[in-house]
Amino acid sequence: MFSKNSEFTPVMLENRLGQPVEAEILLHGDASTDLVVIRSKDSVAARRLSKNIEYFARQLLVLCESNSERLHLVEWREFEDRECLWRWRFNWVGSCPLEAKAIAISKAGHHKYINGLLSSLTAAAA
Repeated sequence: MFSKNSEFTPVMLENRLGQPVEAEILLHGDASTDLVVIRSKDSVAARRLSKNIEYFARQLLVLCESNSERLHLVEWREFEDRECLWRWRFNWVGSCPLEAKAIAISKAGHHKYINGLLSSLTAAAA
């Protein structure tokens, strides 16, 4: 169902009402982190993600077989004639994410790293 280090993979998550929501994610794992990139293609998807992020983060933790110390969640918004990256941070209590906060990734080096990672992973999958 989920393939690591490849291209964006569609997954079904449940929102806070228990309804199924399709999302596209890409996972890159190394020795110390599991980076999950979730793609928002329009403003509706971005709003849905922000309203349900704690529920999605908990499910992604299980889906990626990770733990709260290793999991890093980045949202890739590709709409409004531009792309932007947002890093989601949580206060974790065990495996429960609380107090989610999205922080725009504004440093050029971070953009370059994540965009390079996305390019290399999607090129390798082709």
